[in-house]
Amino acid sequence: IEGRALHRFDPGSGDGQSFAMPGRPSFVVPAADHSLVIGMELELHRVRDGDLGDELWLEIHVAPAEGGDSQYVTSVKNRGANRRSPRPTFSADGERLFFVDDEAPAKPTESPKAVLYSVKLDGTDKKAHLRVADAEEVAVSPDGRYVAFSVLHNAYVTALPMAGKDPVDV
Repeated sequence: IEGRALHRFDPGSGDGQSFAMPGRPSFVVPAADHSLVIGMELELHRVRDGDLGDELWLEIHVAPAEGGDSQYVTSVKNRGANRRSPRPTFSADGERLFFVDDEAPAKPTESPKAVLYSVKLDGTDKKAHLRVADAEEVAVSPDGRYVAFSVLHNAYVTALPMAGKDPVDV
């Protein structure tokens, strides 16, 4: 990533290509088949002269890996300067995106809970899978069977619940 451009290089031949992405990408995640990439942070919502922690929200987009227009998927609130970004990832089958968003605390003295959500690539069918109190980061394994998360500098792994109407509290 350089400015608004994403650069792809073939390590075998050294050939490369660049393509412009809307906004200012803060992360890029490839699909398992390398046909799509996700991740976007648009400057439209930036506070002037701020840093990444000053974003009000982040917009997640999907774009063809070979270049072209991106498609808006969903938005998530900024989790703050001291918490990890939502770091969206593709499901193992490439049909859904997983991302983390915070759930507002029930009481002002409580911390927000990190909730792992998934949506279809068009942003529909939003599902909450897992809710973790005080989690700083939540990551889905590449095969989609497990979730790793960190709470107070300790790392944990659990099975990824895919069934049910309500998220599982961990």
